[in-house]
Amino acid sequence: MRKARDSGIDVDAIVAAAPTASFTFTHATELTLLSGAMHVSSVITTIEDDLMPHHLSEFLFGFSQAAAAFHRDCNVLSTATPPLVRDSRLRIVSVALAIMATAMRLLGLTPLERL
Repeated sequence: MRKARDSGIDVDAIVAAAPTASFTFTHATELTLLSGAMHVSSVITTIEDDLMPHHLSEFLFGFSQAAAAFHRDCNVLSTATPPLVRDSRLRIVSVALAIMATAMRLLGLTPLERL
């Protein structure tokens, strides 16, 4: 997201359009990451039911693996990436960042801005 902003892309406008914009999937890892994101609410419900926070740790580990696969397989800012696909991928990254940061905070961890 930082690199996109630095390259002059209006990331805030792209992310703000997420509720009404469509996603363009060109690789399986895009769909895998988003489908993983859809499970976060059921993980939270499970934790509420049994008071076992390890479920969130397990979810975060698996979700992080999906994010790493997405990063490996899907170039977001390449000049070869069409703008429609780039915008879709930026929205996917935004969702993943929000979920990972929230999960880390719930576990008492401070998310790092940069490694």
